[in-house]
Amino acid sequence: MANRTETFEKSYDVFIEYERTGKPFSIAEIAKAVGLAKSTIRTYLSKKWKSFITRESDGRYRVKGLAEQYTLEEYLPLMTQSESIRRLQQELSEKQKALVRSQQLSSLGVMASGLAHEIMQPVQSILLTAQNCRAETEESGLDAPYLMEDLDRIIQLAQRIDPVIEHLRLLARDQAPRSEPLALESLVADVFSLFGQQLKTHGVRVAQQFPPGLPPVFMDRVQLEQVFINLITNAREALEQGACQEKVITVRAEAREEAVAVEFSDTGCGIAPDNLDRLFEPFFTTREKGVGLGLHIVRDILTASGGLIQAGGAPDQGAIFTLLIPQYREQGPAGDA
Repeated sequence: MANRTETFEKSYDVFIEYERTGKPFSIAEIAKAVGLAKSTIRTYLSKKWKSFITRESDGRYRVKGLAEQYTLEEYLPLMTQSESIRRLQQELSEKQKALVRSQQLSSLGVMASGLAHEIMQPVQSILLTAQNCRAETEESGLDAPYLMEDLDRIIQLAQRIDPVIEHLRLLARDQAPRSEPLALESLVADVFSLFGQQLKTHGVRVAQQFPPGLPPVFMDRVQLEQVFINLITNAREALEQGACQEKVITVRAEAREEAVAVEFSDTGCGIAPDNLDRLFEPFFTTREKGVGLGLHIVRDILTASGGLIQAGGAPDQGAIFTLLIPQYREQGPAGDA
């Protein structure tokens, strides 16, 4: 605010001089004298300065009554308070939008739980029917290999839905995190299995690089799965937007002093330098239909668990997200033993 205050002090001196001489001025002249943009000057003329600046018929302006109405000490609060009010109004608007989004997400959680229940019932009926049909076909001695293959396929697909639905149920629950030792390689593999058909359909190849003897991490399983789901979703969408010749999502991990570093990278459209500092802000998105909460949630989950996340990359060179996740020790996360 120091620089802004100096600008307002300067504007007062300039206006007092214009009032003393009675000289008219244009927007361009006052903008140059004060050091503000012409658009800002126009705004101030219609609001903050309208009580002592009048517009002449030729389109120029004159100062009338400033010295009578305000001393410098009275003028500055008028300007700075207006700035503070504007900022507070903007912050209030942003918080109101955040509240609406939060309520929408809460409703989505309830809906996801209901959908999980509604979907699971018919899926279980399909699975049981297919299993019974297969058993009866075997018992009858019917030689129908194609029928058996089809039944096996139905059973396999129905069973694939089960972990997806269970994950929806877990995400919909509002419960405190329960940290536990987790093997990263198997957990990452489980999450990728949820995306198996999607990635295959879009021609995305997955590369996983986990060194032998990698120590387990210490986090809530559902929350860490959510972190990986959000990152994989972002990578998949970036690959769809980019013009890369080969679509690849790579996951690497390595042990560090008290954490395990996990790197998610892709060959997608990359990240503009101006966006790197804003990626984790709530509701910031570069996608037309994006919500802008995925990376914000990732950062909040990791921070609350004692970890962190960093982003890197460049346009058309893919994105890199590096996570530091607390290592597990027998008495808890690294540093507690």
